[in-house]
Amino acid sequence: MKKILLLIQITLGCLGINAQTGGISGKVTDAANGEALIGVTVFIDGTTLGTGTDIDGNFQLLKLQAGSYRVVARYLSYSTQTIESVVVKPGENSVLNIKLEANATQLKEFIVEASYNRASTAMQLMEQKNAGIVSDGISADLIRKTPDNAASDILKRVSGASVHDNKYAVIRGLNDRYNAAYVNGAPLPSTESDRRAFSFDLFPAATIDNMVIYKTAAPNLPGDFAGGLIQISTRDIPEEKFISLSVSGSYHTQTTGKTMHHGARGKTDWLGFEDGSRALPEAIPDQVSFKSAALSDQRKLDYSKSFKNNWQLQRSTAPLNHSFHFSGGLPFRVFKKNGGVIFAASRAASYRFSSVERNSFDVMDNNQVLSRVQDSLSKQEVLSSLLLNFAVRPGKQSKISLKNSYTINGEDQTVVRTGATNLSDPNSAQAIRNTAFWYTGNKLFSSQLSAEQTLKIWDIKLSATAGYSNIQRDIPDFRRVSYSRLLNNPDEPYRAQIGSNVQLEQAGRFYSGLNEDMKSVAADISIPIAAIKNTDFAAQLSGGFFSQHRARQFRARQFGYVFRPGAGVPANIREMGLDTIFDPSRMTYQNGRYFMMEEATNPNDRYLAGNSVNAAYLMIDQKLFEKMRVIWGFRYEVFRQNLDALTANAEPVEVRLFKNDWLPSLNITYALNAKTNLRFSASKTLSRPELREIAPFAFYDFNIDYVVAGRPDLTVATIHNFDLRYEYFPEAGQVVSFSLFAKQFTNAIEYINDPDVGAGSRRFGYANVPRAVNRGVEAEFRKQLAILDAKWGTSFFSKITFVGNFALIHSAIDMSSFSLAGTGSRPLQGQSPYLINTGVQYTDEKSGMGASLMMNRSGRRIAFAGNAAIPDIYEQGRTIVDLQVSMKIRKKIDVKLGLSDLFAEDQLFYMDLDSNKKYDEIKDNKIFNYSFGRTVSLSVSMKL
Repeated sequence: MKKILLLIQITLGCLGINAQTGGISGKVTDAANGEALIGVTVFIDGTTLGTGTDIDGNFQLLKLQAGSYRVVARYLSYSTQTIESVVVKPGENSVLNIKLEANATQLKEFIVEASYNRASTAMQLMEQKNAGIVSDGISADLIRKTPDNAASDILKRVSGASVHDNKYAVIRGLNDRYNAAYVNGAPLPSTESDRRAFSFDLFPAATIDNMVIYKTAAPNLPGDFAGGLIQISTRDIPEEKFISLSVSGSYHTQTTGKTMHHGARGKTDWLGFEDGSRALPEAIPDQVSFKSAALSDQRKLDYSKSFKNNWQLQRSTAPLNHSFHFSGGLPFRVFKKNGGVIFAASRAASYRFSSVERNSFDVMDNNQVLSRVQDSLSKQEVLSSLLLNFAVRPGKQSKISLKNSYTINGEDQTVVRTGATNLSDPNSAQAIRNTAFWYTGNKLFSSQLSAEQTLKIWDIKLSATAGYSNIQRDIPDFRRVSYSRLLNNPDEPYRAQIGSNVQLEQAGRFYSGLNEDMKSVAADISIPIAAIKNTDFAAQLSGGFFSQHRARQFRARQFGYVFRPGAGVPANIREMGLDTIFDPSRMTYQNGRYFMMEEATNPNDRYLAGNSVNAAYLMIDQKLFEKMRVIWGFRYEVFRQNLDALTANAEPVEVRLFKNDWLPSLNITYALNAKTNLRFSASKTLSRPELREIAPFAFYDFNIDYVVAGRPDLTVATIHNFDLRYEYFPEAGQVVSFSLFAKQFTNAIEYINDPDVGAGSRRFGYANVPRAVNRGVEAEFRKQLAILDAKWGTSFFSKITFVGNFALIHSAIDMSSFSLAGTGSRPLQGQSPYLINTGVQYTDEKSGMGASLMMNRSGRRIAFAGNAAIPDIYEQGRTIVDLQVSMKIRKKIDVKLGLSDLFAEDQLFYMDLDSNKKYDEIKDNKIFNYSFGRTVSLSVSMKL
């Protein structure tokens, strides 16, 4: 910590800005394919001031006096470009990105009037246009025009993407398990202990430079995805010195200023991590010793007294949601070599109260209502993060970088559940009062060391990346207790449901810890093949290898309160309130009975697992004729997965999955003209079982009142992918595109209601679906209305940009070959039939005013797949509308006012009993219904 503070002090001390001079910096790329050009001469016309571009195509002209300059870019076999009227202001850096046109037969010079302001959205679209595969992304300047706080919010703006549970990415409507997450070229582990998914709310928006979703495969990309490969790039070497600071606050209509419930909190909860106050008491022995028959009841009683009485239901007034972000950047020279460092620190705290309606039905017995309950859900979430990136350029054709991030996230939720159960029998129907305290802590460390080098021999490009990630996920002292009485006897007191046998859902404590290490290394080589004389043929040969190793340890312990022996359980104790019944003084021996804690840990509550992927690829990127570009090749992946665990009956479970796969891919781009591309791609990819999906551990989720368990016999899913895309780029920063795609699944992995434990069960697991298909169409546009200015003689419409992306998707599994699901067909679990992201943006650079109105909606999807006896549970689509107004003051201060989730629609889960593809309040079964509120936010950011 002292080192971090010292680094902050040094950074703050060094970030002075020279107020007398300025600079020009930017990137030079090939206009045809977007590749960086190395060694381009960039100079100020009429002076001796000049430089050359480095390995990334970047250049810097520093210490320029304020004024207007004429900049020239010159490169062999490319047309020389002269940019007029590049303005340099005192203390500011003017960013100038240059695209050179190749001209092998005739060198010529042309002059353009160019703006020096960076338009990174335009650059991102240019990269998309020149990419060899189908991809969509979002750039930093568009991120700033939204009220988004985290990567999960940003994803909603990307074509064909939506977000589930405000955390998990859904690409082209597919379940989040079909995606892969990468940061700075290195893979990220699953953040969840009970699913294959990455929680994208762990990355603050302010630390992100851009996000790109690759939707088609290529030999140089990992083959384990079907929806999309999501690449997060954090900020790189700064172009100029800077310090930025931002603070924000927001008011939530359903939460702020209102009463929230919570349990006892630790001293460091406000930072996002647990201080140990919820940890398992040190006096508690290991599982074997606690469950030993030789351990006396008196000794168990002594151990029971070591558990804290932290069951008090506390109340507090919810404050404003708030966040803080600080970042600084410093370019430097070390041994006459250019480099830079970026540091960022942030903290965000949010508070949410939701009212949740829950119902259950016996669909096997005339659809009788079994329970109707109401949850009061109070949640506090704190996210803190640090980012420290270094980079240095030993030469103009080499670069070394080290990028590090550390994120901690603490979620403290309390649920008070009231209502009625056992409603099928009026004589035994129960009124209930249940309470649960549930804290979850995540810690994610990620580091990537990368190096790039371009050799003078044949312009061979070499690159290598080594990555390390560690995820720790802890659930310390998940507590739940149930009180009830007869529903038809309101005079009867509520009693804790504690008996002679352990019932964890009635009165229990749960502790778990997950630790996973992921190590990866990759190396690539790219060799240009000289064009054949008098032809349009040119190619680039690439090859490389990738190796990834994961190791996971998971452990859980469970304890339940009991009376031993159970005969004549004392009502006076069971009628005690939540704040007194579990006090250590109550753990006693009275009238021949013990009130104590019993170990209820099962043999399947721990497992060791890991996997490895070793891959090699060969890829050819070639230009055929004048307008066609073909990227083709293959990837060979060797996969090994292992798991060692026990079943609930202590029978050994050993998984040893070995699979080798050839993964061919083909991407064809045909340039109809300079602004239009037609793309086709075909590939084979995979979706491998996640470690949790094969682990037999069974976890009770209080929020949904279901048990989730893995299935050790899962196998790898194979997907054949086909894409056809038309894209038109009318002007810089504008795009119109249409895509058709199809996917054929073999052994798709589904999350379903487990039929092996009986009809009406509340247990979910995983299964392979023999056959499934997914087909759809996407459309995207980003268009300015400048044409109306020319017609009506104004400048207003050029400041307005309409953006939108839409997807219509059809998916189906063949249930006739899927014995666990019944007959007929249904959509893939988690698949939305449509996605809508659209909006309008207004930007006035002169006045500094800006505004955006964004809308996101995804269609209903199967949240919980049923079986032959239990219907599917659908999640109804929600429409989310966000509005933001911004003002830039003196180019140093940004003020944003945001309104989020203006409609605040409920989130509904239901059984579609009449199969009409929409919710009918009379005919369908409402399972869950979550209420949402609106958010009003104000943020101020300053660049010092």
